Amino acid sequence: ETEKKEQAAQKSKDDYDIIFVDVNDLEKLDVCTDVLYLIEPSSIKLKKLMLRDKHIFDKLKDKKIILNQSLISDDEVKEFEFEAKTKIFYNLPPINDRDLQNSKLPELIEKLGFTR
Repeated sequence: ETEKKEQAAQKSKDDYDIIFVDVNDLEKLDVCTDVLYLIEPSSIKLKKLMLRDKHIFDKLKDKKIILNQSLISDDEVKEFEFEAKTKIFYNLPPINDRDLQNSKLPELIEKLGFTR
């Protein structure tokens, strides 16, 4: 499974401007030019994350953390950043991935530096 992900990422890398690949548990990230760390800010998901690795936010310092499927406000994001001692790159609400015209993905892609 891991080898298939690496091969797909390497093969497609030159064909497209943007490729999103789920690299959970992938150790070799050199096939990626940018890595986004998606975190769901629900208390249940955060508790599971902290149980798996209580130093996760120390490890993700200076990484691009995206709050995924997030319903929290900008003020709550600031509080989250303060409590976790980290910086959030983007706060992504739940989106319909089939309706790209009304989604926040174009805004995220622009923030990543891709504009047309």
